[in-house]
Amino acid sequence: MPQINNTTRLPYLEGLRGCAALCVLFEHTYQAMRYWSRANVFPGKLTALMGIFNVGQLPVDIFIVLSGYCLMLPVANSPSGGLRGGVWKYLQRRAWRILPPYYCAILMSLLILICLAALELRLPNILHSADFHADVLLSHLLVIHNLRPEWIHGVNGPMWSVATEWQIYFLFPLLLLPVWRRYGILAAVVSGFAVGMAPHWLFHGFLDAAFPWFIGLFALGMAGATINYSEDKRVAALRSRIMWGPTSLALWVAAIGFCVAKRGWYAHHQMFVDPIIGLGTMSLLIQCTNQVKDCRGAALPIVARFLSSPQVVWIGTFSYSLYLMHYPMLQLSHALVIRIPAGGAVKFLALIISLPAILVACFGFHLLFERHFMSGLPETWRNRGTHQPFPRNSASTTP
Repeated sequence: MPQINNTTRLPYLEGLRGCAALCVLFEHTYQAMRYWSRANVFPGKLTALMGIFNVGQLPVDIFIVLSGYCLMLPVANSPSGGLRGGVWKYLQRRAWRILPPYYCAILMSLLILICLAALELRLPNILHSADFHADVLLSHLLVIHNLRPEWIHGVNGPMWSVATEWQIYFLFPLLLLPVWRRYGILAAVVSGFAVGMAPHWLFHGFLDAAFPWFIGLFALGMAGATINYSEDKRVAALRSRIMWGPTSLALWVAAIGFCVAKRGWYAHHQMFVDPIIGLGTMSLLIQCTNQVKDCRGAALPIVARFLSSPQVVWIGTFSYSLYLMHYPMLQLSHALVIRIPAGGAVKFLALIISLPAILVACFGFHLLFERHFMSGLPETWRNRGTHQPFPRNSASTTP
């Protein structure tokens, strides 16, 4: 469970991550249904009901801001403002936490694609020969598949964001933290967006598929942690002077409303809307943390209480596995469902019923391939520096 200074527990961080992962699952379910509803496989009216989950990149925006917030929490609480054990230990911890489940998910995704082909359950736009090309596989092994369009959606489409976040992990200690220490959090946020948006203008959108402006969203997460825990009087004053809850609601309503009304424009100009969603997420994090800190032992307000509920937090504990494996699992269930000899309404219901099975399968993946890597570095790695234990949690709380 996310914990700071052994005094304040922040379970809502897991809950928010779990809700975002569920939104990704439901959105991809809707996209698959919409594709087949055009061929009258699923009823159009029933498919339209799932359209409420067609929220674009909003869940991924939340993931990135959460990552910046969680990684910044112990730094903001550190008297030196440094990374525990230094940059190298930080990178070791990130690699140990992120990469082993990621590589296992690649292998499992390829096996599912092979099974789909062997059973002649191939779906349009799902299994491409490029998935097995050497350059596609190598780019995934090097975690750089987000840098070229022909690589980015090979093997397992949603994994592009894992590559983007992995690359931001290197910029955190090399760029964002030094700027934060020397010039303050506002400068770190500005630097993050400047570096992230520069490729769009300098290379004519060449790297847009990798969403490099997520560096700025990560910095917004850093800003949220700094505002919540900084001892600087000017920064600390922001905790009470701004109405973070209403601010978050207003920003999210504006961003989502704009995306719905101008979806075509948003699809080609996400770099201008994602920062609004990032600010809304940052405001929500600040608000919920303030409430958790102020309501010790008392009942939390409704949003923080919902996000801190055991059921939602449980989903958050395996949200990384859910994100990694939901897409190939959905491909498999989709391929089977559309071949059911029944009407469209029955097929629609069958696909909806398959979603809990996908959750269970992803939780099983978590138990087998992720949970071990949440407990910290192996003993042989830990002994090469700091002996301080790495707390076991599924959030990115300890850099």
